[in-house]
Amino acid sequence: MKKSLKRVLSVLLAAAMLLGMSVTSFAAGNPDVEESQAILRGPAKPITSITLKNATWNKTEKCYEFIIRQQGIGPDTVKWDNTRLTAYRRDPLFEGFDHTEVVGWDIYYRTKRIYSAGTYTLNATFVSTNSGKVWTLKKDYTITQEMLQ
Repeated sequence: MKKSLKRVLSVLLAAAMLLGMSVTSFAAGNPDVEESQAILRGPAKPITSITLKNATWNKTEKCYEFIIRQQGIGPDTVKWDNTRLTAYRRDPLFEGFDHTEVVGWDIYYRTKRIYSAGTYTLNATFVSTNSGKVWTLKKDYTITQEMLQ
């Protein structure tokens, strides 16, 4: 009698779990909350400059962190010794009457963990959306054994 009751309960529990996982829930956004968003108005501004705003050594993670300031709009390719870096954050630079027009970006990059000392090269290439002009930024960094300890 106990065995059959356990089997029935386990089948009911499994059916409830299966039904619960198959139901989709939807979260509605709150229309009363107004979020500030970057707006591109008109054609994208051509790139006028690329600068290395900041480069810091992260002692805990044993990696470099970079902020590249891009004045203008265009796609980027950033490499650390032939390894492509992906931006983990982009802060828009605003201009215009109501400060909502995007005229560039502060783009944040982080290298993977570095295990060996040596000289590494940061090579960034940006292509202006409207003019097609290519902007490059190249800088060498020396990692010492003391930095890795």
